[in-house]
Amino acid sequence: MPLFYPDSRGDIVYFYNLTRGDADNWLWEFGDGTSSTLKSPVHSFDEPGIHEVALSAYSGEIVNTIVIRFDTSVQKGSKSGKGINYAYFYPGGITDVETIKSLSFSVFPNPAKDVLNIKSSSEKIKIQIYNILGKLVLEKEVVTSELDIKSLKSGLYILKVTGNEMSGTVKFIKK
Repeated sequence: MPLFYPDSRGDIVYFYNLTRGDADNWLWEFGDGTSSTLKSPVHSFDEPGIHEVALSAYSGEIVNTIVIRFDTSVQKGSKSGKGINYAYFYPGGITDVETIKSLSFSVFPNPAKDVLNIKSSSEKIKIQIYNILGKLVLEKEVVTSELDIKSLKSGLYILKVTGNEMSGTVKFIKK
């Protein structure tokens, strides 16, 4: 499974490839029209801010892709909580940015008080919410975009969303 960590140092981002398994080729798509086939590349974005980067890991003819959205204006060690916004995993791989956008989801508002809105490319999605200790506290399949979170205590949670051709996680705060 492909996995990476972006380390933003000013206008330079070091991408640490944490892919497990027997991948022998990699394709990085930086979302700005550039790409790399290095295992752990270094990239400079024109502007600081939020970027989506995709890593496809190839093992023979098998390909899997992960997309991580992160903020390059947040420095390593920052306590703001804004570094990595979400990660999506695509079994079978992704070949272009438009496909990535069509297989994504968004969660808002964040922080949320009573209702968490989930906008997804899949009609039916499976929701799993974990507390900060990793304990599953809510699990359900939904077709609506509103998730009632009134029963959750205030705090930080991890939301896992799984659809037909995508899955991803995002942190959210319950007020």
